[in-house]
Amino acid sequence: MIDNIINFWQKKILPSNLLRLGLTAFTLVILLIFTAYQPLLGSSPPQVSEGVSVVNQPILQVTRLNLEVVKQLLAELGYQVEIVQSLENKDLHLVPIITSKNSNVRLSSEKLMATNLVTQKLLELVTIPPQDIDEYLTLTKSEEAPSFQGGVSLTSENKPKNITLNQNYPRQWIDRNRERVNHWLAIAKKQTVETKEQPVATLVNNSTSKEATATTNKTFKVVTKRFEPLVNYEEDRYQGFSIDFWDEIAERLGINYELSGVETIDRLLNQVKNNTADIAIAGISITAEREQEMDFSHSYYESGLQILVPQRATTISQSIWNRILAIVTRPQLYFGIGVFILILLVAAHIIWLTERNHNPEFPSGYSQGIWESFWWAAVTVTTVGYGDKTPRKLPGRIFGLFWMCAGYFIFAYFTATVTTSLTIDGLNSSIKGIEDLRGKEVATIAGTTANQYLREQKIATIPYKNQEQAYLALQTRQIDALVYDAPALQYYVHNQGAGKVKIVGSIFKPQNYGIALPINSPYRKQINSALLQLMEDGTYQEIKTRWFGD
Repeated sequence: MIDNIINFWQKKILPSNLLRLGLTAFTLVILLIFTAYQPLLGSSPPQVSEGVSVVNQPILQVTRLNLEVVKQLLAELGYQVEIVQSLENKDLHLVPIITSKNSNVRLSSEKLMATNLVTQKLLELVTIPPQDIDEYLTLTKSEEAPSFQGGVSLTSENKPKNITLNQNYPRQWIDRNRERVNHWLAIAKKQTVETKEQPVATLVNNSTSKEATATTNKTFKVVTKRFEPLVNYEEDRYQGFSIDFWDEIAERLGINYELSGVETIDRLLNQVKNNTADIAIAGISITAEREQEMDFSHSYYESGLQILVPQRATTISQSIWNRILAIVTRPQLYFGIGVFILILLVAAHIIWLTERNHNPEFPSGYSQGIWESFWWAAVTVTTVGYGDKTPRKLPGRIFGLFWMCAGYFIFAYFTATVTTSLTIDGLNSSIKGIEDLRGKEVATIAGTTANQYLREQKIATIPYKNQEQAYLALQTRQIDALVYDAPALQYYVHNQGAGKVKIVGSIFKPQNYGIALPINSPYRKQINSALLQLMEDGTYQEIKTRWFGD
């Protein structure tokens, strides 16, 4: 059937061999370019992007209208909130405005608690019919820089978009549904009856007793994440130095709490910032930027950053095997092979179309003809040139001459690629410190202080979602080095990564870990008091010795 189509194309559609050759070559080149570049679009490591993806616009419509209505209802009750967007999961949230526009006075903790309770209740109550949602938004895309005068800034593939919202619609909707809205407001007001601060147990000054003088009925929501050796997850529960340390604080303060885990540091911090968690503890670095969005306890652990690299081979055979492994596991190798095969197919089609009707060495049947032409293209471009097949017509000979010349460049390119891979693999062992990372494939964990530090140093990084992904990439030589918190890297080197990876250089970028709390948390002072008492009476050292030894 393919032969019939081609014959019809040749005899009826394209009477000119030259025109036929040009159109076929152009089509195959376009196919080659599209196929070669398409894998690159999805091969990038995970990035932390800001903005709402354009594909999420239907979700944005539903979310935005509900939030706009709730925001205006809160204003009627005397509570001020703003709509913000999470950097991690791109969701929109209502967040209390904690400072006045005309002063630096922060919102009182009592008012903050009341705002959160009323907001949560209204979000549960407000339901908007689908037809009203469809009526709400008029989406207008623009390639211009985003305007923030009533628009929602979206980012897709690093191209700014602008979405114009019907700002008057939420107020019009509230006015049209006033009876239902008044019912919601009456229910929401009840949430403010008992929102006064209820401080946790107050420690007796200079007391060394582990018994607190008072307790609270509140059950705290504590969130954590795996961060060995400070937080491990074994036997279906979280444990580790940070967990034992928090247990001791909670016991002294008489705190009841529920502990849950998340996968990423971004999600951990977002729960604190959004007031969906009372406490976060893991290995959370205290930074000036984070301090603007949440509160921290005193530092309870000093740390810093270090560099992890693959372990060098100890024998010649192991070294050779590591080099081979480094080459065969690089995605660039398979991309190059794919592009090379596509180029050969393009050349095979061109030579077959020019020789099929005049040269028996290139059969006219499609399957056999393309195979013989592919063989000719392969042996010619690799400069082997067996001579068993030669073009006879002028167009074929011209293309053959061009193809032989191109072979020198194509073959040289792939030789250089393999040589570069071997050279880079050999240079990995030259990484001794932070100054050696420029020009290397450097990875870190997204949303961490390590990622921020490397950006400040203008070192290109590949941010991975979690440690496990980064460790695997390092062992398979997809990256040259991993920069992350020293305790986590040291733990991995002495456990799962023993003999496979090693730490180079000393600790740099010192940092301190603390307990994270929502901004203006009423429990910060009590937690700090208990923390200091643990350090003074020797309990802190006992816990540290239990997990890290002497």
